[in-house]
Formats: sequence, C-alpha cells, structure tokens
Amino acid sequence: MTATIPRTRITVRERASTIVCAETRTAVVDRRPAVSVRVPRQVRITTGQQGPRGRSGAAGSGFDFTQPTAATVWTINHNLGLRPDVATYRLGGTEMKGAVQHLSDNTLTVTFNSPVAGYARVS
Repeated sequence: MTATIPRTRITVRERASTIVCAETRTAVVDRRPAVSVRVPRQVRITTGQQGPRGRSGAAGSGFDFTQPTAATVWTINHNLGLRPDVATYRLGGTEMKGAVQHLSDNTLTVTFNSPVAGYARVS
C-alpha cells in the first residue's frame, strides 16, 4: 500500500507578522481518496526582538569525571553553571546508562542498579 500527499502550496506575506496560508490536502491510497487533512487557512506568526546571545559552544567545553572505585551513586561537581548532558562509561569504555538527577546547575548524581567504576563526560 502506498500513500501520497500532493505538495501543499504555501503563501507567505511579509509584514509585522507573517501569514501562512495552506489548502486542504487528500492522501491517495491505491488510487482512491483515503484521508483528508485540513490545515488552518491562516496561521499568524508574530515575531519579536531577538533574545540574548547563548553560551559559547566552544570545543572542549565540558567536564570529565572519573569514579575509580565501584559505587552505586556517583556525585559529580562539574561547576559548569548549567544542567548538562551526561554520558557514562565503564572503565573498559563501554557506555552504560544510569539515572541522572541534577541537584543544581553545578552538581549532579548518577545512580546505577549495582556498584560500578568508570568515567563520565559532562557537556
């Protein structure tokens, strides 16, 4: 079974806000109309001032943590001032999953089902 939806025509008019118009489209299955999708005739998108510049994404920004002895809970003080992503690995380099809890913008814990030693990349 194949379904095709014809390309939708979109009209954009520039003003203080942008109006986008679209049409109703019908999916065709085995040469018969099957599903009709109605898109709102007009969607108003308003724009405002640009927000403040974000933090630098410079290469090497992050924190490497090592847990040399096996533990069920790792407490990581990274001092990055944000709630970063965390990847955890066994000492042999195999990635493993743990439950991450951000205690603050500078400290987090990772909890595992059983005691494990390894390292974490926080970025």
